[in-house]
Amino acid sequence: MTHQRPWMKGNTFAKKINPNIPVALSGLLRSLPDPSKGWAQGDRDKFYSTFGVVLDFCYPILDEVDLTSNENDSSEDLN
Repeated sequence: MTHQRPWMKGNTFAKKINPNIPVALSGLLRSLPDPSKGWAQGDRDKFYSTFGVVLDFCYPILDEVDLTSNENDSSEDLN
């Protein structure tokens, strides 16, 4: 059974690209400037640091024990 994260609800943009991309990440990616226009170093630095924070919020870092436990849980769902 797939559990939809609360921040995924109603995000059609992210669902078209990848149904597992959280709204916070897809919104941040949509804020990128047109590649032909570029951006100031300060703006790029803000985006870069914000992206890391949002990524960690959406995908918590797990230690190896937690990852092994999640893999075992997934295989049980398939049986």
